[in-house]
Amino acid sequence: MLEAVSRERVEDLRTRARVLAGTVAVALSYDGSTPDNSCSATLRETAEPLLRDAAREGTVAPQVTASELITLAIGLVMATEHHPDPAASAQCLLRLATGGLASTDACDS
Repeated sequence: MLEAVSRERVEDLRTRARVLAGTVAVALSYDGSTPDNSCSATLRETAEPLLRDAAREGTVAPQVTASELITLAIGLVMATEHHPDPAASAQCLLRLATGGLASTDACDS
């Protein structure tokens, strides 16, 4: 049921990623510990060109995989879903994850 509900959004993401490929390096993917379905396969397929572009531009380390990025996104969603402001909390955690714990761009909370 979740796959059926998500299919349209995943397809929209795929279309948007194709537009952004070569200019923006944002990607998400599952880590393989979740069952494969057409949505996760589509996300991986969509993320790979964006991730390659990001590695070429030097904004992402070349060894980072699309699966790792989706796993990070899923972790952020799960960790913040019950927070009073989940989007702000997820953005804060993403800054910490990408900037490091010693980053001066820490959370305001």
